[in-house]
Amino acid sequence: MTPPSSSIDDGLQDIRLDDNAHAEQQCRSTRPVCLCGPAHEILLVIVAAFIGATFLTLHRGTIVITDSMKHSLSMDTSGTSWITASSGLTAGVFLLPLAHVADRCPALSRKTLLLGSLSLFALVTGLISLCRDGIFLDLMLGLAGVLAAAQLPVMSSLLTSVYSVPSTRRHCVFTFFLAGGNSIAVVFGGIGSGLTATYTTDWRASFVYIAIMFGIVLVIAVFTIPNLRKAAPFPENMAGGPEEQYALLASGTRGAVEEHEMRAD
Repeated sequence: MTPPSSSIDDGLQDIRLDDNAHAEQQCRSTRPVCLCGPAHEILLVIVAAFIGATFLTLHRGTIVITDSMKHSLSMDTSGTSWITASSGLTAGVFLLPLAHVADRCPALSRKTLLLGSLSLFALVTGLISLCRDGIFLDLMLGLAGVLAAAQLPVMSSLLTSVYSVPSTRRHCVFTFFLAGGNSIAVVFGGIGSGLTATYTTDWRASFVYIAIMFGIVLVIAVFTIPNLRKAAPFPENMAGGPEEQYALLASGTRGAVEEHEMRAD
């Protein structure tokens, strides 16, 4: 009779985990092949950080000039509160729906979606400087929040595809992408927008400044963001439906058990 321990090892050899290979994969930290060199990678990470800070930059830049907009457009208290709330509400509401649309839209690549939303954001932000009415200003800020929400999931998906192998490099890139947005928003959004409004004595110049800044980011993004193919949806990656997969798993398990019983006899 075959010892139970050896028969179990024979039955489970097809699903044995290779811990050494997994550890080697975790330590791999080479530059992705879709990036041309160090300068390309650095610019990509900087662009990703600015895209991740799109909404925060707009929000911080709007807060520092709220009082000037209130007096210039003769807005009441409720209208003034919507200046900072409109972009935040629309960005929060449309974040997940736009992420779902980006994943399920096979006609457009992720790079096209990202560049399109970034260019529209820069355009809408520039048009805000032309607003002569408080209601129209709040509507335009809400639209800018929607466009800011459209960029974050697409950029996150692109970085996941570029840095597909778990490594220290991937950890550093995503840390800078997620945590660097607050610093960028404070420096380029709050301080930069406030200084622009102070030196020009006009709050409209702040939105022109933000539009120009993200226009520069758009130009850099055109040359740095790789055009990678979208991953197929999860059900399409599987061979058959759930019932077929469960049946295949059950048949494989039953075969292993029968083989174990035959060897035991």
